[in-house]
Amino acid sequence: MNKVTITTNIFASRKAFFSLWCAYFLFALIAGFVFYTFLIPNILSLHAPGSPLSLDSTYFNDVAIKLVNAMQESGWSAWKLVPSTAAAGQSSFLAIIYFYFGVNPLFAIPFNALFHSFSAILIYLIAIELLKDNRFSGRIALASSLCYLGFPSELFLVAQIHKDIYVAFGFFLALWSILKIFLHQDNTLGLLKLLIISVLAVLVIASMKPYLLQILGMTVLLILIFQLARIFPFSIRKFSFLAAYLAIILSAFFYLINEHPSPNANLDNKSGLNVNADSNPNPNPNVPWFSGESFITPGFDWKKSDFLPEFVDRKFMALAAARSSLISSGVSINAKSMIDVDNIPSSFEEVLRYVPRALQVALLAPFPDSWFYEDSIVKIVSSIEMLFLYLSFMGLIFLIGKQFKYTFLLCFVFAAVPLITFGISSPNIGTLYRIRYPFEMIVLMLAMCGWAQIFDRYRDNFKKSS
Repeated sequence: MNKVTITTNIFASRKAFFSLWCAYFLFALIAGFVFYTFLIPNILSLHAPGSPLSLDSTYFNDVAIKLVNAMQESGWSAWKLVPSTAAAGQSSFLAIIYFYFGVNPLFAIPFNALFHSFSAILIYLIAIELLKDNRFSGRIALASSLCYLGFPSELFLVAQIHKDIYVAFGFFLALWSILKIFLHQDNTLGLLKLLIISVLAVLVIASMKPYLLQILGMTVLLILIFQLARIFPFSIRKFSFLAAYLAIILSAFFYLINEHPSPNANLDNKSGLNVNADSNPNPNPNVPWFSGESFITPGFDWKKSDFLPEFVDRKFMALAAARSSLISSGVSINAKSMIDVDNIPSSFEEVLRYVPRALQVALLAPFPDSWFYEDSIVKIVSSIEMLFLYLSFMGLIFLIGKQFKYTFLLCFVFAAVPLITFGISSPNIGTLYRIRYPFEMIVLMLAMCGWAQIFDRYRDNFKKSS
């Protein structure tokens, strides 16, 4: 008996799809205001003294206020996309809102909710593409997007002044565009449209965390290599468009490095803008912050590779140097969420050996032995989230088999590259928990696709037996 494909995408019409986005946006908007007004002020560990903002958000807000002051004094010529190190993007755009409507951190929430809801919609669309021939595609896609939308740890960021929500949107948009290139587009015009959309992802990421363009570039490079190896379908036209996309990513990255040659280049004594030392506990003022190499200091112990090009070897050195610096600063303040503090790679080979552990930590920490250990609402919520993730991740097993698709591997590459990078460079589980979120949600979406595969298989068997 041939399997009959049933379309279960109940949001296929534009009207229904728009209604779904409206519901997501309103939920994120209301949740952001509730978190900001009621929840965060009553949980001491979540905010700075006398403020509903976290320490990072307080810094970003201060940068926006100082930039507004400079704009009021000197005009629009004082506006900068990068007013201070580690404060690119959101602080600059928030300063524009403050300039016209006055200073109020609440103005950030509608924009956060907007991009958070867009990201949830993109998760939905990606899952639909992955499960085209599955009876449960609509329900699984909806569940995946709702998980992204509603995790409390991410709704906390909706109520803050932070860049991670926008970065997530950029990566999801890039993933959706590349997935569409592989699955649907064979004509040049359609490929060109998707390339333009994917360039928007580059602009979003570049305006918030420019150094993450390196991760996006590495991801696209791996996809190109997999195409050449015929692991992914190869077509010269699609390969050329993806190669052009990689060139655009690298061009944007090197342009930003040239425009901002060092962490101190953006300081403006007249406007009072300054660098928050917490953004980089051990900065090297001679290295561009945008390059991700500002943790490399003359005294860092590193054995140069005998076979890697110097540029590539230096990138691995930057990961190890970041790890070393963050371990030093974390241990000095007795941070409780540090992990693997005795593991500081000093060569490319040692970084490579740490990769499996880095992926394990980035994906699965905090581990079960630390769940529900502390009587803290934050720890309890994170433990519940991790329990849910662990149970859901079992669905990854069901992706293996005859129904495995190369698109699953493509999505996993998009998640694994940043997860491994963060796992190597960041020894702080608290930081990892925040910056890994969009990529962990990609893995969660894949796991739910695995559950959809097994549900669909059992439904077929049930119908045959009956």
